[in-house]
Amino acid sequence: MKPRVRLVPSAWCVVLGAVLVLGAWPCLVLAQTPPTMEQAVALARQEEFRKALAAFQAIVAASPGDHDARVWIARLHGWLGETPAAEAVYRAVLAENPAHVEAMTGLGGILTNAGRLDEAAGVFADAETLAPASPDVLAGSARVAYFSGNTTRAVQYIERATAIAPTPDAQRLREQILRTHAHRIEIIGFGEHFTADIPRGLNGEAAINLRVTDRLRVSARGQAQDKFSISESRAGGGVEWRLTRSLRAAASVLAGADTVVLPRLDATLELGFARWPADWSASYRRIEFETADVSVVSPGAAIWLNDRVMLSGRYALARTSFAAAPTQTTHSGGGGISVLTFTRIWLSAGYNRGIEKFETLSPDRIGEFQADTVSGGARVELPGLTTIAAVYERQWRSRVTNMGRVTLVLAQRF
Repeated sequence: MKPRVRLVPSAWCVVLGAVLVLGAWPCLVLAQTPPTMEQAVALARQEEFRKALAAFQAIVAASPGDHDARVWIARLHGWLGETPAAEAVYRAVLAENPAHVEAMTGLGGILTNAGRLDEAAGVFADAETLAPASPDVLAGSARVAYFSGNTTRAVQYIERATAIAPTPDAQRLREQILRTHAHRIEIIGFGEHFTADIPRGLNGEAAINLRVTDRLRVSARGQAQDKFSISESRAGGGVEWRLTRSLRAAASVLAGADTVVLPRLDATLELGFARWPADWSASYRRIEFETADVSVVSPGAAIWLNDRVMLSGRYALARTSFAAAPTQTTHSGGGGISVLTFTRIWLSAGYNRGIEKFETLSPDRIGEFQADTVSGGARVELPGLTTIAAVYERQWRSRVTNMGRVTLVLAQRF
């Protein structure tokens, strides 16, 4: 009788381990295989940016000379807000392949967003030499020209880009550029109603704003109002001047003859400084009524959190000199938010303490005026460069006097 062979426990462990390793070997090999370019691109298109970044990094680890994958890595860093990393990768690719147009386009976009417009212009000029019919290169050059204040050149570039590839992104950029470049007509009207025994107020105005050059615009404006059972009108104009790429100045004046509710004189000087993602401004306003004069100093800012969300805030110091009373001071301030909810619809909300609007100031809101105002509205940017907007404001002045105001705006560019 043959002796039976018995495996001690340690031997059983060795055999079992070998079986498990051999069975799992195909999976281990598969796990080490980098994803395909198609799989990584699909993750990026699905906005799985971190997963896509890891996938492209695995591709580059297996093939360091894959410039297209490395451009995707830079692109994803940019989408994730990691601008320095994106720029470094783009420049590394261009150091090895100076003719890689996609890397040049990506680098130009990063530089444009960072406000380094001269560098961006040079990159896109080189890219245009290599690919003069690339819609991405043309659109990138249009953005640089637009942010540089050269809207005429921006229009030329974006028209060429959309003629070649009328993508939704290109069309949106075209509309954005044309809205700034074109002449425009605005019609604005509002109606006020009060909870107290105060007559309703109606106000309507029309304005035209004309581009003389890319740096200079002039405007004319007329306004008619029926408020507190008094009908009046006034008219005036203004000028806007872009001093440098980022600095602008504006001046306007409105005047009415023998007006009582409307100011007899409303003159404004304003300076603005814009550099993405912020737009800073400061203004001085002189408003003269029949029996009082108001001087207003007002700094403000608008900050973009991204392409779809903007926060804004403004403070105003108003000093009112009366003909038969001591000078009074009012501090006003507030803020708001605007959100692009759909492709063409902006929704906004805001709050203000004190004087909520100096553009339509009336004698009932001067001096030591205190009120709380909340507002909400919508703006729709229609095709054909038409804008319509509606805003509702609710103001609490006292326990017995509250006010509601509805404002409608129609603007057409041409």
